[in-house]
Amino acid sequence: YPNTLTHVTAVDNSSSRLSFNQSTATIINTVIAGNGNEEVVTSNGATVSLYNNFIDVSSLNALIAADSGNLFTTGSSLFVDKASGDYTPSSDLLIDRALPSLSGFTLPDTDINGADRSVGCSPDIGAIEVQVSDAVCTDTDGDGVNDIADADDDNDGQPDSYETTYGLDPLDA
Repeated sequence: YPNTLTHVTAVDNSSSRLSFNQSTATIINTVIAGNGNEEVVTSNGATVSLYNNFIDVSSLNALIAADSGNLFTTGSSLFVDKASGDYTPSSDLLIDRALPSLSGFTLPDTDINGADRSVGCSPDIGAIEVQVSDAVCTDTDGDGVNDIADADDDNDGQPDSYETTYGLDPLDA
């Protein structure tokens, strides 16, 4: 996967954005939100493939391949204290929600701080891995399928991808 971003946290960069011009890019397990008018922009034939990301849907532009598993949402409190620069995930939308593997690509073993990437039942989405885990993988709806592998975490009949696309909480039936 050339031109790949994985486990990145790109938030609150005012007028900045991820821009791809005449290239192909892949974005995996990444948080992109609050970066001005547009989060990800393609031009001149560029294509971007998204795999399992949290992206502010209100600011998307010209994405070519938004693959299943992407979390598109707005208005969520995602981090411990981003006002003071602590971008440690605090939301169930990010914790234990990353793809643990992707065919043909090796995901990093450590986070941006050098800490182990897999703590809990799956890595976290974003640059920082939460280092506290009760070692019990969450199964919100009690159906025997851990949330990371469950297409409908709250068992309300609506897939998580649908709920997050339309600003609903995938953990609240």
